[in-house]
Amino acid sequence: MYVHRQGDGLGARLSGVTTCGSVWHCPVCAARITEARRRELSAAMSKAVTLGLHAYLLNLTFPHELEAMSLQEQLDRQDRARLVFKNSRIYKRLLGTPKKPGQYGRAGSVCSLEVTHGENGWHPHTHDLILCRKGLADDSRAVSELKGAWIHALDRAGLSSSDTASMWDRALVLHDGAQAAEYIAKFGHDLRWGLSSEITRGHQKIGMRKMHGHDAHYTPFQLLSWANSGDDQAATLFREYARAFEGKRMLTWSPGLKALLGGADLEDEQLAESPLEPEVEVGSLTSEQFGEIIARAALGPFLEFVARCCSDAASAQHDIDVYVSWLSEQPRTHGDAVRVRGGLSPGGWMVIHPLLME
Repeated sequence: MYVHRQGDGLGARLSGVTTCGSVWHCPVCAARITEARRRELSAAMSKAVTLGLHAYLLNLTFPHELEAMSLQEQLDRQDRARLVFKNSRIYKRLLGTPKKPGQYGRAGSVCSLEVTHGENGWHPHTHDLILCRKGLADDSRAVSELKGAWIHALDRAGLSSSDTASMWDRALVLHDGAQAAEYIAKFGHDLRWGLSSEITRGHQKIGMRKMHGHDAHYTPFQLLSWANSGDDQAATLFREYARAFEGKRMLTWSPGLKALLGGADLEDEQLAESPLEPEVEVGSLTSEQFGEIIARAALGPFLEFVARCCSDAASAQHDIDVYVSWLSEQPRTHGDAVRVRGGLSPGGWMVIHPLLME
């Protein structure tokens, strides 16, 4: 199998291994799929600009007071609320459909589904990238009408709250292109967050502990990491998430939008084989070397090592061989968790080459 490194040092991957193609359950496949979706969406947005369309990011959520409700039930009710909202007279009058454009001539939209878990339980929410005529975000009356329609839809679906003031402020938030870019930037320039990244890389966002209170939100892959470290509660939560999201689409394009903007119709399984461009092949692993990495649950640290320390193509293979040789001298994983650099590895051991400790 071959080892590939992104030119900017932000990531690395292996080729020649079997991929599962799951954007929800597999961090490795998710990285490739979401990067491919991001490129696809960026190209579509560029085409939209040439057609005179403007991009808006519509964030839809609901109150976080539903600890007793399962994630599956929340998702079912969220789907019901979105259907009511999209079929409302207000939504159709303002945004319409591709066949019957509304006041702002919506050409189409792309919806991204995302979920985090926090003190008040699960928090599923959606980001809708709306492509329409400019002016929507500046139309305070239109935004207020959309807020009212969404709150009404949440009430119909059994997702409303008695705190109507909070729902009015938070349940529906509309960003125009410039504001969305600023909002998204907080997730890290090193990941090249942009308007297209916001709705394709939800799995990579790091849960942030807020400055006030103890409200913290964690992504499913953070839960998975803790589960692999022996956290039974995190394991239970991840299993619930995995069952609820099985078969769901990460991105949903409105009918006809891909044809309008020239997008390819590729399945996640195909995109899981996609390279993380721009990248270069820096070396290879024998089956024995790969076995050593897997036996010590060190695939993540190994890829981090390649990304950070193998920029010199001439010496990269030598560095890879040295890393695996060093790794083979380390103890195999076991249940006793050892804290290294503030984190826990899958299986209990965080295996880090000395170069990464600097």
